[in-house]
Amino acid sequence: MSKRQRIEEEVKLLEDRRKALEQQLLHENEEEELDESEVSSGRSSSVDSPSESESETDTAPSEPKKRKKGETPLKPALLEVLGDPEASRNLRLPINSKLIECWKIFMAKGLPAEEKEKIFKRYQVAEGLDAPKLNEALIPRLPEKTTKKDAYRQEVQSLISLALSTLSAAITMINEADAEDGLDEKVFTGRLMDTAKLLAEAQFSQTQSRRACIVPVFDKKLRQTLKDTTPDDRLFGTDLTNLIKQVKDTEALFDCSSKRAGNFKSAFEKKTPLSAQSELAVKELIKKGAIVESKKIKNQYLSSYFLVPKPDGSNRFILNLKKLNYFVKKQHFKLEDLRTATRLISEGDYMLTIDMQDAYLLVPVDKKSQKYLMFKFQGKYYRFVCLPFGLCTCPYAFTKIMKPVANKLRSAGFSSVIYLDDWFCLRDSFKECELNGRQTVRLLQRLGFVVNFSKSSLIPDTKKKFLGVIVDSECRTLTLTDKKKLNILKMLKKFVEKDKCKIIDLAIIIGKLVAACVAVEYGWLYTKILEREKTLALKESNGLYRGLVNVSFEMKKDIGWWIDNLENSSRSFKHKPFQITIFTDASDTGWGATNGEQQIFGSWEASSLEWHINYKELVAVKLALENLCDEMQNCSILVRIDNTTAIAYVNRMGGVKYVKYNKVARDIWQWAERRSNKLVASYIPSKDNVVADRLSRLINPDSEWELSSKAFDIIVKNLGEPEIDLFASRINKKCKRYISRFPDSYAWQIDAFTVSWTDLFFYAFPPFILVTRTLQKVREDRAEGIIIVPDWRNQPWYPLFLRLIEKSTSKSKAFGSSGRDHIREAFKALKVPTESLDIMLASLSVSTRKHYKASIARWLIFCEENSLNIYKAKPRDLINFLTERFRQGCSYSTLNSDRSAISLIAGNIGEDRLVCRFLKGCFRLRPIQTRYSCTWDVEVVFNYLESKLESSEKLNLKQLSMKLVILLALVSAQRGQFLAKINVNNIVISETKITLVVTEFLKTTRPGMKHPILVLTPFTQRPKLCVFNTLKVYLEKTRLLRKSDSFLFLSYKKPYNEVGTQTLARWVRNIMKEAGIDTQIFKAHSTRHAASSAAYDKGLSIDVIKERAGWSKDSKVFARYYNRPIVTDSNDLSAVSLAKKK
Repeated sequence: MSKRQRIEEEVKLLEDRRKALEQQLLHENEEEELDESEVSSGRSSSVDSPSESESETDTAPSEPKKRKKGETPLKPALLEVLGDPEASRNLRLPINSKLIECWKIFMAKGLPAEEKEKIFKRYQVAEGLDAPKLNEALIPRLPEKTTKKDAYRQEVQSLISLALSTLSAAITMINEADAEDGLDEKVFTGRLMDTAKLLAEAQFSQTQSRRACIVPVFDKKLRQTLKDTTPDDRLFGTDLTNLIKQVKDTEALFDCSSKRAGNFKSAFEKKTPLSAQSELAVKELIKKGAIVESKKIKNQYLSSYFLVPKPDGSNRFILNLKKLNYFVKKQHFKLEDLRTATRLISEGDYMLTIDMQDAYLLVPVDKKSQKYLMFKFQGKYYRFVCLPFGLCTCPYAFTKIMKPVANKLRSAGFSSVIYLDDWFCLRDSFKECELNGRQTVRLLQRLGFVVNFSKSSLIPDTKKKFLGVIVDSECRTLTLTDKKKLNILKMLKKFVEKDKCKIIDLAIIIGKLVAACVAVEYGWLYTKILEREKTLALKESNGLYRGLVNVSFEMKKDIGWWIDNLENSSRSFKHKPFQITIFTDASDTGWGATNGEQQIFGSWEASSLEWHINYKELVAVKLALENLCDEMQNCSILVRIDNTTAIAYVNRMGGVKYVKYNKVARDIWQWAERRSNKLVASYIPSKDNVVADRLSRLINPDSEWELSSKAFDIIVKNLGEPEIDLFASRINKKCKRYISRFPDSYAWQIDAFTVSWTDLFFYAFPPFILVTRTLQKVREDRAEGIIIVPDWRNQPWYPLFLRLIEKSTSKSKAFGSSGRDHIREAFKALKVPTESLDIMLASLSVSTRKHYKASIARWLIFCEENSLNIYKAKPRDLINFLTERFRQGCSYSTLNSDRSAISLIAGNIGEDRLVCRFLKGCFRLRPIQTRYSCTWDVEVVFNYLESKLESSEKLNLKQLSMKLVILLALVSAQRGQFLAKINVNNIVISETKITLVVTEFLKTTRPGMKHPILVLTPFTQRPKLCVFNTLKVYLEKTRLLRKSDSFLFLSYKKPYNEVGTQTLARWVRNIMKEAGIDTQIFKAHSTRHAASSAAYDKGLSIDVIKERAGWSKDSKVFARYYNRPIVTDSNDLSAVSLAKKK
């Protein structure tokens, strides 16, 4: 049968069914007409005529059109009582007053539980009258609270359903009563009474539901009062007003308006403090003279108050001046905080903290203004005569008051950071820090301030708690206190179990987490989703914090991150140079990136072409990091971007406004988090990018400040000409080469803080806001140059500036030179031909010249101060110079470097007998400390490789790469540079051995020295550790991945590029760590010590060890580390190292 035939047949069946229904309805109508005539005749004979008033309002009763077969029709009397349900009736019903009183009791207090249970057991709900149940398919998708509310409403409906059933049963009794037997009045009345009780219970349930919706809106104290009332004609009783009058502060409790500003709870939402606590707090303020009792004052301003618990268990009295603060003019000012402190702390600095007691209460308020700082307590008026907690201008006023105090101390060289009444003092030695604290306390006490010695920590230490965070100057880390961690974790674990919460509770959580971010690495990343949900919820609730917000899965996921990471979290403030710089850009059609060596690019898909350019720039950063830096771990990465929006999203770890932008930024930082990397995004001019930058160039007026040319010329004449201007623009630059703070196509670089200053003799006139950061950068990079700062002695950076001046050697032009010129002049003095000078200078590597630069510069200053010829000094002059350096704390190694550098330009005076004797004395007084006092057992790593990475053929590329590099490092005992420079073209493979020759220039390369060779043979005793087989497997697996001419080791991820020494070192550390070696103590380079020591322990000749490890025959380095009996043996180093211990 075709589809069309089936449709025609179904239409025919429907038509037949319609005709049958029409016939049935026609038959029923005929029966109804007959019934109506019977009813009409019955009414006229058996029912009295109604009164005139009733006849006007009553309508003729009518029976429903449909009836079941065999059913007894309703009697005329009942039909008359029922009437027409569609007609309007407004009859005054005569009801017995006792019945009304009975029902009112049940409606107000509800049915007793046992009475309700009896009724439900006595009757069964009639079929068809049951309350509809919730669909089972929807239950798993609904919140638990929603299902509970629905269950409650269904219970109320069940009461009504049972009431309808009992009422229907009673009516049925009347309808079916016989004339002979009559009506059983007891049963009939019982059913009517049960019906009324059920309806009264339903009324009671609805009353309680209405009260439950209204009560939570009010304050807790009023909430209890409302719960204690009994409903009558009014929901909370007619006597509610009198009850409210008995409650203290009635007006404040009823102030439910939503007038508020800012992200704070309103006074109405604050918990009213207990009277005993409030009384204690008020008495304490009176005792301290902070408040005085007052009469009513004209134009006074009364505020509410609340108490905030303090860490010591007491309470802080807060005057709620929120509404008053709206009319108070606020001043913008800078608070010193942890960021200020971390920029001033040097490694190993000693610190102490000072806490001032009741600092605000010591600052008086003008009498004319005291009327605005009033409150009412126990019927009495009080006013503050000093700064109260709660006034918005108090931090500004107190900070300004402390400025002269700080000026006095900082001018004397005492470093400190002041956050309101908390002082953080620091210095580079125990005694100086102790003196700093003692002088600070003495000055504060002399000025009338009270020092809280119980909260202060006056014993200097390298680890101190400041502003709730533990500052460690040795590890250069910030860590939350254990107590704060536990409090936050407790709050988070409770919050994560909720499906909904109040917006104010979410805001409190966010505030706690944001405050903790200063000591939690990557913490900012996991607050953005919470911030967005809070913002959207506030928008929906018209800014009311009492509204509700759904706790989404994404929110719970971020809270889970905090729960998992908070306990062991910390944040480093140690400066780390950038290990790699990548450049990214995006256009309408594609994206591109480079790290200076590799270049990657791609096109946008059709669906991506409509993306905004800002979004494309952010995606380009993500793609660049994933492709160019995927192997980097624990590194600082600089990302150069020509889009300010992308820069903001990277540096701020996301944003709140745009979800998709935040998602990409989140992906970027989670990538960095997995590898323990740090990212910094910085602007780059479009001319330096692969794709032209389409953004406009920004100019900030602050960058156009400059020193007058006359003043600059005087500086240059006395201190030398700088190489570069760090904070300049095309208009005000003082050097040909300059760095701009903002996009500038003519600048050498953008953002001076993203480049190293170590080898630059710079000139810097930074904006005042960047002075602290500039001094920090000078100290961290050990840079030398000219810096212009204002003589502001009250600034926190001023003591650091003084110390840098004391250490500075910028009195001469010495540091303006790289040292190359003086070496060149020294060669000239030795009558080296001019055309040969460059060749002579090439004998010194760049690293050597950099190493000698500082030594030569200090020697030049010493010679100028003592009127000596720098090229023709005598041995006693060198001894005087070295003695001065020794008194400055220099080690033997530093003094030896100074001697070598000076010998290069001043003749061979470093070999003088007296100079050598002097250095020998320095060595005895300050002997060299070796890095390792012991080494690790190579057998530990070998056992790990045999158990975890046994079969080379079955390993993936990552595992195979790491296994090969650790085996080569141990069997060769060579440096990482040797392994990184092995070229596949210089690998010769035969059946019995593999020969590796390194032809690249190495650190140990010397004239006449042969290229280092490593011969690998099969190791049958322990085949799972055979480096011969492992190398062959590796070469086969990477054969199709490498270029024709490449180094041995490739990255194990696309695009499979060559890897350098750092990557190999990281692979070695990973294997060592997984094997159980403490990589905090032993670095990748320790494989040389471990391998050579193991070989010597097995009896291998010390000469063979020196040859294989790259030490010269005359070298005493190995002997100094491992003084063992020498046994003549020429066995292969790899075989001896891998042999099992006896």
